[in-house]
Amino acid sequence: MAKSPKNWAIQKIFKVTVKNVLGTVVYGTMEDMKEMSIENAQNNVFSMGGVGNPYLNSFQHSKRVTGTASSATFDNTLVGLITGTAPVTGAKTIGFYEDVFITSDGAVTTKTAVGTAGSEILKLEVYGTDGFPAVLTQDATAAAGKFAYAFATKVLSFFANAYDDGTRVRVYYNITTGADAVTLSNTADGESASVRLEMVTLVKDENEIEFAATLIVYKSKLSGALTLGTAADGEPATLNFNFDSMVKSPSDSKFWDLVVFDMSAVS
Repeated sequence: MAKSPKNWAIQKIFKVTVKNVLGTVVYGTMEDMKEMSIENAQNNVFSMGGVGNPYLNSFQHSKRVTGTASSATFDNTLVGLITGTAPVTGAKTIGFYEDVFITSDGAVTTKTAVGTAGSEILKLEVYGTDGFPAVLTQDATAAAGKFAYAFATKVLSFFANAYDDGTRVRVYYNITTGADAVTLSNTADGESASVRLEMVTLVKDENEIEFAATLIVYKSKLSGALTLGTAADGEPATLNFNFDSMVKSPSDSKFWDLVVFDMSAVS
């Protein structure tokens, strides 16, 4: 069994488990951490006077801990804790569009358009050889400038001989997702959560001996700031969040503990 080191080095946080402040409820674990940092700070004030107005003595106040973290993947539960609105599982109506092609004065949508009967299709564009779309309107039967849609069969019908086979049609409509869809929301009255963060890492001593370590930040208020940044190139978006830590409890003034130990000594 190795003795926990006095001098050690640390590189990264491997995973973060998010719990309620009491540590009795586990919200989830982020296992794809990229970066994490915490900063201890306090305000120092000084008495000054005499020749040259030097500092004579010091006082301090407002000791605090702030932190930032970044995960390569998004966790639904953590996003809900940041926004203050829990994720919801269930069917959801969303917008959808696709291109279909006319054959024998008809075409078929791949999904079922939902909405008011007789106006399920929000917009339909027929693309001619010049590349400019003609917008048709939905009606009970196909006619010049109009099309029909059969909800049960998903069939679009067009005016007889109005369009050549292979003509491209773009169709905009609403669909209903499956019951396993997850909806993440951000509401004006949602408040970010206060949580306990338990961060698993390892440290090495000067002899390259590894020790397990857990950084426990007992009570942190998530900032509520959330950025979803995407780009056509570069890395995918990361889940970045900030937190401000408070003392553990009225009877315990700790902000955090870093526990370094030999895992082989754990029974």
